[in-house]
Amino acid sequence: MRVVFTRVDERLIHGQITIGWTNLTGTRLIMAVNDQVAGNSLQRNLLKMAAKPGVQVEILTMEEAKKKISEDAWDNTPVMVLVKNPIDLLALIKAGLKIGKVNVGGVRQPDASIVLTKEVKATEAELEAWKEIARLGYTIEVQFVPDQSITSLNKVLERF
Repeated sequence: MRVVFTRVDERLIHGQITIGWTNLTGTRLIMAVNDQVAGNSLQRNLLKMAAKPGVQVEILTMEEAKKKISEDAWDNTPVMVLVKNPIDLLALIKAGLKIGKVNVGGVRQPDASIVLTKEVKATEAELEAWKEIARLGYTIEVQFVPDQSITSLNKVLERF
């Protein structure tokens, strides 16, 4: 599996992903990982319809994603990994997912009260996951769309 882009975004696949990020990264396959979405056929179908033609979409549970990671699925296909929250991303990293930097879009769950940036709020558990990802040495960049300036979440996390 050749991961070319990793993003935490509560919406998973949407316009910015379809048009902006897949073009910029050369993605040929999107691996969206979320247990709830994977278990809902309507949501799965809507997300698959949102992808641009020519880009394969796999919507997986966490366990299915971990299996794909351990099998090193999709050979050298350029893969975009999407998750809704940092807790899920940390679980994938611990399962052996090899990634570069982490891109962060909108992460504003209703029960999140810790404001990290305009686009990113966190629960206590999510804050701890973000901090662990940073401690593991990953660069974490908040960038809602490709032409927006980047905010270093690593620097923001130093305040917590």
